[in-house]
Amino acid sequence: MTVEPGFYGQKFIINGMDKIRKVKELIGSRPIELEVDGGVNDTNIQELRKNGVDIVVVGAGLYKTGNPVENAKNLKYLARV
Repeated sequence: MTVEPGFYGQKFIINGMDKIRKVKELIGSRPIELEVDGGVNDTNIQELRKNGVDIVVVGAGLYKTGNPVENAKNLKYLARV
């Protein structure tokens, strides 16, 4: 979990990246995709991808500010590692 469950639009928990690295290490070379849901936005999506996250679920990161279509394009661009 990268946010406290239960509320829309929460911020990414700081130690969430540590959890991701540990899970990625446990996965090792097995064909398992790692998905993150919670607090994903344009300020952390690149770090998530660099730490081995394969799939991101974005909610408030799309709709909280600006144009959702442009936000989606920007996130897709930033997610390319």
